[in-house]
Amino acid sequence: MLSFNDFYKFIERMKVLKNASLTLAMSYDLESIYTIEKESYSDPWSENSILSEILNKDSYFVVLKQNDILLGYTCMRINIDEAEIFKVTTNPRFRKMGISKILLQNLVDFAKKNGLKKILLEVRESNLPAIKLYDSFDFKKIFVRKNFYSSPLEDALTMQKDL
Repeated sequence: MLSFNDFYKFIERMKVLKNASLTLAMSYDLESIYTIEKESYSDPWSENSILSEILNKDSYFVVLKQNDILLGYTCMRINIDEAEIFKVTTNPRFRKMGISKILLQNLVDFAKKNGLKKILLEVRESNLPAIKLYDSFDFKKIFVRKNFYSSPLEDALTMQKDL
């Protein structure tokens, strides 16, 4: 049986996601993406890096919005028959609502639809919620990159999903 608190969270999630839509990121999304980027990462991408990926013909950069509110974004670069996920980021004000699952499912669906063979990503070794999410999508740990991240210095797990 659902507790009142769980039911309340479910209702709030439905309100947020009810009119949400996935679209390709556009240059006018840059300011919102950059704001969330700075709030979410100790070593955020610059505005120029974000814009470069939005405009890159080999990148698939998607935003999830409810009206004008950016709920999250994701970026993946395609290279022949594989892809590398660079970002799966949820607006801090809307975390724990399943937004990252929606974003990641969209990437997997896009990769399958476009005949890609595998998807790779790196994740901070300490980022247990993200690792749990990737595990739930059958990403497998394939190796560790020592001292991959800075601010703070940390190893990265490289994970792969075969499609």
